[in-house]
This record gives sequence, structure tokens and C-alpha cells, in this order.
Amino acid sequence: MNSLESNAAPRGRLGGGGYRTHALALLIFTCFSIALTWPLAWKMRDTIVSWGDPVFQVWTMAWNWHALTTSPGDLFNADVFYPWRNVLAYSDHLLGQTLLVLPVYALTGNVLLADNVAFFMALIFSAVAMYLLVVDITGNRLAGVLAGAAFAFAPPRMAHVEHLHILSAQWLPLGLLCLRRTTLSNGRRRLWWAAGLGGCFFAQGLFGVYFLYFMVVMLIVAGAVYLGYALSERNRQLAYSIGVAAIACAIAGLLLVPTLWPYQQVHNDLGVEREEAEVAFWSAIPDDYLAAPPSNDLWGALFEDQHRHIEQDLFPGLFIFAFAIIGLFGREFGRVRWVLLALVLTGFVLSLGFSTPVFGRSVQLPYRIFYDWLPGFRAIRVPARFGHLALVGLGGLAGIGVHLAWQHLKTRLHEHNWQFAWVGVLIAGLALVWADTSTTMNLPPPLPVDNPRPDYAYVAEHPGVMLEMPMGEGPVASAWPNFWSTKHWNEVANGFSGIVPPTYDLLRERSRQIPDPEAVRLMQGMGIDYIIVHKEMPPERRAEVEEGFKSNPAVILVFPGIDAVYRLDRDPWLWELAAAVPDGATVDLPDIASDPLAYGTLVAILQREGHAVRGNGTIGYMELKPSDNPRCYAILDAGAAPADYGYLNVDAVATEEGYVVYRNRECD
Repeated sequence: MNSLESNAAPRGRLGGGGYRTHALALLIFTCFSIALTWPLAWKMRDTIVSWGDPVFQVWTMAWNWHALTTSPGDLFNADVFYPWRNVLAYSDHLLGQTLLVLPVYALTGNVLLADNVAFFMALIFSAVAMYLLVVDITGNRLAGVLAGAAFAFAPPRMAHVEHLHILSAQWLPLGLLCLRRTTLSNGRRRLWWAAGLGGCFFAQGLFGVYFLYFMVVMLIVAGAVYLGYALSERNRQLAYSIGVAAIACAIAGLLLVPTLWPYQQVHNDLGVEREEAEVAFWSAIPDDYLAAPPSNDLWGALFEDQHRHIEQDLFPGLFIFAFAIIGLFGREFGRVRWVLLALVLTGFVLSLGFSTPVFGRSVQLPYRIFYDWLPGFRAIRVPARFGHLALVGLGGLAGIGVHLAWQHLKTRLHEHNWQFAWVGVLIAGLALVWADTSTTMNLPPPLPVDNPRPDYAYVAEHPGVMLEMPMGEGPVASAWPNFWSTKHWNEVANGFSGIVPPTYDLLRERSRQIPDPEAVRLMQGMGIDYIIVHKEMPPERRAEVEEGFKSNPAVILVFPGIDAVYRLDRDPWLWELAAAVPDGATVDLPDIASDPLAYGTLVAILQREGHAVRGNGTIGYMELKPSDNPRCYAILDAGAAPADYGYLNVDAVATEEGYVVYRNRECD
């Protein structure tokens, strides 16, 4: 066996062998997760971690289940942000987490309980994954338990208790384990480990698109280190193993295409990518690695001055950092030690974004390479999260460090004292990890599970497209419209996600003009069937809306109350304009500035119906690409002259509410 990987041989049976120790590790991780997040485990049926992103995640998993059991083909066309398509791809789709807790939801119908089970599984499985990696490297289950706990419950991860896709990091250590085993195996065993690596890659794509990019980077870096060894040692078998691993990941990537393509469509439709200024804002600085979340009981107060935002709280914990340094001295762990160190350095450097100041000068960093060349990488908003990739390397190195420390301690003990010392070291190590990770949980009040509000019960019995007012302030007010849609599954113009449609701010501003008849008419054109006026609307504004609706014969109060439901006469004239365009035809909107909301809604409808759209100008953050020459179909205001936009020989094929669909005669 190659001396550089001689650590692959031993399999320690410290503290009991085989599955008993694995069961003990699982029990420890489960107890840790329950204790750190107490009293959540006691309130799983009706309480979630917070009323922020978990509300959105509850809806995401509920929608996945609803779509998969009713209309799988419309999975990504979720029921919020009507009428835009592929809105599930505005954030992580959480398909993996949904499938993981499917039995819970299927048996109970309680999506809050299912979300909490997914939350605990993310913590526990991440710990188990690091445990397995360290045990595979060192053969030491004590090292695996302590490294698993230090990794899974590290302060940067506990800062993200609201983010299920960030907590679900188990596939990174497992992928690294499978890659390592692929490089150490031959024949059929190598193929099996490569298949396992492909499975981890595929699973990561289902559990989190964000971390899928982290896995790509991790495998590139680890593969480069192994390939460097193959070249320096002229080891053809190692080079061949890297090739087999790459093929397995490529196959897994192809299998992920159906779940990744909607993200590409969103990019094509909206032109969504993170601007350099936004990337720079959410990048880390070196001082962030001495920052901990305020909720951390020990380090939050000590590092209060370094705290900027939980996204940039990257102090990994003293235990994992100290033992990772010790692990660097494990010379017998040759290749894998350098792979782990490379991951630490890569995660650290990429977390700094495009550049970082060094001695007063701005130094350009490799983030630019991925940003410019890796497809989809520009959608990453928070480079600081690459600190979580560094945690994977730190966890593995810390496991090696614990193993070295234990081996050193064993030489000073009589053999009959080893088991007692093992228990003592385990307890002491867990106490140190607890000191690093102990977190204050401030849970919100419980949520109604079984009894929907009367207004939502009404629209559940009378389906239709909805607009909920007031729409709130900020880019998106909250995820509550998403959450409450689980009680009726009607399409809703409101919504919450990682990105928002370019018309969202425009729609909110126009909703403030309701009950103006023109604003109501536009809502009808969008296909809105119901306007729900909630109790949160200020009294004076509510009185204005109610009085205006009374005088509009197109609006009928169908459900009175503090959350009142008004029905609009159905007249989706914007959809009728779009229907006048033949399937597959490209449509030109050369004058969107005249009403960006109306034209923006047309863009959404046309894209949803499968049309490519061209135009001049911007709608929110979306910039439409102008046509190089007149298209077969164009839509303009009725008062506009088509010739002014290059359409000299056209016929009007449809007219609705002051808008005209023109057909170019040259297309005959």
C-alpha cells in the first residue's frame, strides 16, 4: 500500500466496535441537535425556527408535495408570483428534503412537522457524514464523533438555523469520502465508489443548488490535488480513478438537468445574475473569521465588535480550529491531509470574493475565474458562504488532530485504562464542542395547523387567481402569502423568494392606486379573480378601497369580514392579447416605457405560453433585448404608429383595452 495513504488500512474499534459505536454516534448527534435547539423538539407540530425563511421553506416543501401528487409537469410553475413561470427556481427547490420527509407529510398532512423533521435531519446527517469521513480516514470513531459534532454544529452553521439548504451539508463530506475511496480502490470496487460519488453529486443537486456549486468547486480542488499526485508519482491508476470519478459526476449532472434547466430558463427570461457590487457587499473579509452570530452563547458576546451579518459570521469554533492545526502535523495522512487543507484555503479565498486588501493594496482573487467561466455561478449572491466549504476541510483536519492527540494519550496509559480514558475524552471533547456551539433559540409563537382562516377557506372552495392587499413594504414583505397558499393552492400575485419578478415593485405601486377603475381593469387583464383586503390595511386606506369597490360594478364583495374577499368580473384581456400570437412566434414590445407593468405582465404571459420576447427598455431590473429587424408580431399602444418602430406593412390582428397586436405582412 502507498505509504502516503497508509491510514486507509486501520479500522479502530475504540469504545466498542462496529455498528454499536455508529449507533452511539447517531445518538450523540441527535441529542446535540435537540439540546442546542430546545425547546423546538417539544413544539415540532406547530412551531418553526423563525417567521423568516422557514415560513418560505414550509411552503416550498408543501408545494413540492402538492405538485408531485397533482401535476408533476408544473412543479416549477409554483403558485406564487403569478403569472411568472418557473418561480420555484427563484430559490432552492428543496426537492431532496421534501422526498426525505415525504412519509411524515404523507401520514400527518402537517408540513410544519415535516419541515422540523427535515431541519433536525439536516443537522444530524451533516454530523454523521463528517463522522464517516473521519472514521474512514483515521479508523478512529472517537475522532469521528468529535469532528462530526464540531462540524455540524459549528457557529457559522448554527447562524443559519433558518436556512435548510445551508444546513443540508451532508453530501459534501460524503462526496469527499467517496472520491477518496475511488482513488484508493481498483476494479469493481472503484466503480462502486465512483457510483457513490455520482450519487452524492446527484443528491446535492436535489438538496441545494447553492451547495451544488460548492461541491463542484470541492471536487475540482480535490481532484486537482489527487491529479497532482498522479503526475508526480507517474501513477496511472490514480489518474484513471480521477477520470472515472469525473465521468460519474458528469452522468449525475446529466440526470440533474430536468431540475437545473428551470434555473437556466429563469436566467434566460429575466437576465438574473448578481451584479459585482452585490457580490462584493456579501463577500467576507478576513476579520469575519473572528465573528460569531449574536445568538452564540459564548463567542457572540466576545466577538460582538466583529459581527456584521450572520452571513459573514465565520468563526468556526475554537475546538475545530485548534485540532485542525494539530491535524496538519499528521504526516502519515499524506494525500488526504493536503486535500483537506486545499479545501480550507479554497473556501477561505473564495469567501473573500473578487478581491481583498493586502498591505493597503487590493489583490485580485480567483473568484473572478468562477464568476466569468462557470455557468450559473453569477447567480451566487453570498460569496461568504464559501466559508462553509472551508468548514468541511477543517472538520476533516480536526478529526485527524483528535486522532493524533488520542494516539499520543494512549502511549501514556495502560491498555486496561483505554476504555475509561476514551469515555473521559469523549465527554470532555463534547463539552468543548458544546461551549463553541451553544446557541440561544428564540422561537416564535405557534402557527395554526388544522384550521385555515375563513377568507382562505372561502377561496379554497371557490378557486381563482388572487391578489392580497396590502402588499407590504421592502422588496418582498414576507413569506406569509406563500404559507397561507398551502390552505387553498390558488395562484397568487404576491410572493416571497430569493429573487422576485421584475414587475413586483410595479405591481405593489399599482395596487396602491386601487380602487381606481383603471388599476382594477389592469388586475382583470392580468387574470386576477379575487382581491383580498386584509385587516393589516390602515383604516383610512381600507375605507377608501371599500367605498371605491362599491361604486364599481365589476367588483363584488363575496366574503365580508376583517379579511374581506372581493371578486372581479373575469376578463383576462392581457391573456387574450397573448393568445392572438401563434405558438412559438417571437413577439416584439418596442414601447414598454408607456406602461412597464402592463407590458411586463405581457412578458410573463408570453414567456409562460412559450414565446420569446424582444423589446426596448427596462422593466424593473430586467432589460429586454431589442430586435435587430421587425418581427412577425409586435404589440403596441393603440395610439402609437407602428411605422415609428419599423413596422411599415402590418395588419392589426387583435385589440384589447388600448393595446394592439400587429402582424407583419412580410411574414406571409
